[in-house]
Amino acid sequence: MADETDGCSGFWLHLLTVYAFNVYAYTVHFLREHPVEHKQSHGQTRRMGAVSGLVSQIDRLIDLGIHSAIGLSPEAFRQSLLPLGVHVQGEAGEPDMEAGTADAVIVINTPRLPIGDMWSRVHRAGKPAMERLFPRKPEDFRPTESLDLPAGEAYLLLGLDRGNATLNAVPTEASPRIAAQGRSPITVEEGTSVLLQWPLFLKPNHCFMMLGSRCGDRRVPAWWLSNRAPRLGWCWEGNPHTWLGFASCLGRSPAIDFGRVEADRDAKPCDQAPSRPEYSTFDRGASGTCMKGK
Repeated sequence: MADETDGCSGFWLHLLTVYAFNVYAYTVHFLREHPVEHKQSHGQTRRMGAVSGLVSQIDRLIDLGIHSAIGLSPEAFRQSLLPLGVHVQGEAGEPDMEAGTADAVIVINTPRLPIGDMWSRVHRAGKPAMERLFPRKPEDFRPTESLDLPAGEAYLLLGLDRGNATLNAVPTEASPRIAAQGRSPITVEEGTSVLLQWPLFLKPNHCFMMLGSRCGDRRVPAWWLSNRAPRLGWCWEGNPHTWLGFASCLGRSPAIDFGRVEADRDAKPCDQAPSRPEYSTFDRGASGTCMKGK
């Protein structure tokens, strides 16, 4: 009996948290459309920035048609993603393009939207992205076994770094440096999600490899610029490039599943008591270790 009570309490607490954040997010959206003069404390300003930044990211994905590609209405898509805002520690706003850093970015990682459909939606300064992974295909690059990715269809990439400090390094050098900083290499889906939001994150001579995805040989996927257009290609793991660093993150939030908002509405309080989410952790000794080729 005590367990059932705890489950109900946990469910209602979760439901209340999601409801409160949704109300807050819509308030931010309204204030953005109808600005008024008012004073805010530093904490209120920071929180408002976090929610506003997340709403802007969701709107950007809707503008790109991501909601339609995975079979959701704009409103259902928005409702599914808004709960991620409780995990934003910074502002989730525009990144620092020069430093190549960002507090948080939404990652779409679902079979409903294969990487082959994601990368083709990337455009930079009017130029569409190109894919040059031959003889491999985008879906051949899978997350490495050492990564502990959140189980779900969308999550936040936290503490993103493009890898300016690892320009001209090779994976065998960059991997231990990333791990020693308590960071994790990012995957192809994560890197592509970054460019869906901020195409200008790719800068001349400041592009990035994605050590979190490999295809079983010495190829490392990367995003760089070719004739000013975004290019998804690969490089041999032993070859340094002055214009390529190794993108990494500090962590990943718990994930959400699209459609869960609708499912929760139909559930009875004691039938679906959600467990408390835990952040992904990394094995610092193994995270991002390069795979050896034949």
